[in-house]
Amino acid sequence: GYRGLLILHSSAIVFTLDSLLPIFYNVGYEKILCVAPSHLRLRISNCEKVSPASLERVLGREYDASIIASDTILQPNLLAAVSETVRGGGVLTLLVPPLQQWQPGGSNSRGVYKKYLVESFYEANSILWGDVDTETIYMARYPSTPKVPIWNPDSFRSEHGVPRKLVKVCATEEQAKLLDVFAGFLRSRGRSFVVVGDRGRGKSGFLALATALLIQRKMVGFLPVTAPTPHNVQSFFAVLAKALKELDIEYHVIEKYGLVIGVSGRWFHVRYHTPDQVSGGSFTIVDEAAAIGPARLRRIIRYSRRLLVATTVHGYEGSGRTFTKMVIDWMPEPKQVVTMRYPVRYAPGDPLEEWLYKTLVLRPYLPQIKKVEKEPKYVWFKPEELVDNKPLLRQVYSVLVEAHYRNEPNDLAMMIDAPHYEVHALVVDDGKPLAVAETAYDSCEMPYESRMLVDLLSQYAGELICVEPGARIVRIAVHPQFQRRGYGSKLLVAIEKWGLNRKLGWIGAVFSRSEVIGFWLRNGYYVVYISPRFNKVTGEKNIAVAKPLTQKSREAIVKAAKAFLYRLLLSLPTIYRDIPAETVARILYEQPPLTPSKQLISLPPELTCRLKAYVEGKVDYEAVWDALFATTINIILLKGGRLPVESWRERVAYIARVLQWKPISDVARIVGVAEHEAHKLVDEVGRMLVEKWFNEESKMSSGNHSA
Repeated sequence: GYRGLLILHSSAIVFTLDSLLPIFYNVGYEKILCVAPSHLRLRISNCEKVSPASLERVLGREYDASIIASDTILQPNLLAAVSETVRGGGVLTLLVPPLQQWQPGGSNSRGVYKKYLVESFYEANSILWGDVDTETIYMARYPSTPKVPIWNPDSFRSEHGVPRKLVKVCATEEQAKLLDVFAGFLRSRGRSFVVVGDRGRGKSGFLALATALLIQRKMVGFLPVTAPTPHNVQSFFAVLAKALKELDIEYHVIEKYGLVIGVSGRWFHVRYHTPDQVSGGSFTIVDEAAAIGPARLRRIIRYSRRLLVATTVHGYEGSGRTFTKMVIDWMPEPKQVVTMRYPVRYAPGDPLEEWLYKTLVLRPYLPQIKKVEKEPKYVWFKPEELVDNKPLLRQVYSVLVEAHYRNEPNDLAMMIDAPHYEVHALVVDDGKPLAVAETAYDSCEMPYESRMLVDLLSQYAGELICVEPGARIVRIAVHPQFQRRGYGSKLLVAIEKWGLNRKLGWIGAVFSRSEVIGFWLRNGYYVVYISPRFNKVTGEKNIAVAKPLTQKSREAIVKAAKAFLYRLLLSLPTIYRDIPAETVARILYEQPPLTPSKQLISLPPELTCRLKAYVEGKVDYEAVWDALFATTINIILLKGGRLPVESWRERVAYIARVLQWKPISDVARIVGVAEHEAHKLVDEVGRMLVEKWFNEESKMSSGNHSA
């Protein structure tokens, strides 16, 4: 059946919650979830209680009613996630303070998110909204009875030999059809089978059914399963256990800390592994792939023989639609991609889902732009303007959702409600957004929790960075049909002009997708920080870039860039060894020039002798690797941060081998040549650079004598 939305305002949330639960039980709701902070749920005993921070442990479960009780902030991420725990015929309930006092965006917000949320309630088609204190009904709207087709497993005919017992476990006819498609895939030489769809479509259940088919056909022994957390695979293991039982296959469930982490039998062992530790088997199963992060996912792909992957289209887990497309593109060929459209927990056309997807823009509303005939116009939006023009707001936000690789529902609230956030765009055709960016004000005077880039810059620039405030570009994206045409750079230039008018001293950004670093370097930004540790969400290392807008801030930014460059060069063999050599190659060739450094590494005479022998071909790389490392750093510092190697392949190979100390087998794989060719590339560049160093050393020596 359809689901509903119940919103109750109350000045006594605990009392209202305590009174509401018996009513739910009286109408037949037996399984109820209460999501609330500890001070609101202490007295409650007759529902399953969980704090907002621990919500992940119940994701994948189903409830007749799910209640969010909050006297403070109501995050869109929480709203989206809890709604997906409600089964068909159930209700999502919001218990919040009286309407006049309610601040869903927090006490420091602009109040725009509240306005947007309240106005969205009027668009819901299945809602009861009122105030308990005043006994006022603001709105009551009830949906019609859904027409749900009855799924009859006995009428299904498999073309590829799916056992009828397994078909009976399928929740929908769509699951059964796709399971039959997967059975056909197994007969091919395909390497990747990818399932995409919105939440609630039964993707995890399908992975479990496909796993049961592999086990039934004895095609697997060890079968690794991975997802962002073990909580994400609980529904997978529940369906797998049900399927194995139906197939009369004996199995043993493996649990740890109350969570199922594996299922094993006489010839098979299905086991959960964290994304950073999963090792490839005959098949590797990946659930919620877009939430794992680019670096971890690429590593899993590299070491897996065959892949069975599911990923959510929208970004509940913080992944934009672009990343979903990237997941599909990365999958090794031959591959087969299927889409699941039919919900398994509730009826198609569910009004709660429709309200949620429209309000949080989980389905894109991209502007229809046929072609760009005139120069795009720069626009700085006020949040109130966007909320008053919801079609425009959804178009603006959709560009970010569709084109940016990192996005989640909370970003919508931040964009329109955070007091230090601004929205910028290039528009065409009477206001259609072509490119969109969000900026956040950043200065030493802001509260600690609101600062980000300024704290990173202060590690290398000290108090100098506090002279002038700046802005951090949180996200920047271009309409998917018009990417790689320079519109992102044009928007960047417009934002820089806006920053100067606002008396900002610098503009910066922090990101974790290293592939986009070229965009920032081409636009004159310096790399001022790379995190030594991996980002827990993306599995990559965060990179910070900055560009001075004024002469005052230039001193601080350049100082930070030079200090970080020195640290980067000395740390490439250790904490930065896992940065892609391609990323380092871009930094050391495309970054704006810095002033030459005099802080050079001193080479003792014996190292110089070895380098001379290396140039003459008397010794090989292994005899001079330490001297070559130091010499290369000196050349880069003398050249203002630039490695003077024109060829991209030679530059990448040399960095990987000499600066990051990677084995020659890895170097050969990175640049796509045989190992002996990789050796040759490194030696040719190494000898050329040593000769350059001798020339530079001679000039410096002559200069000292002249002085």
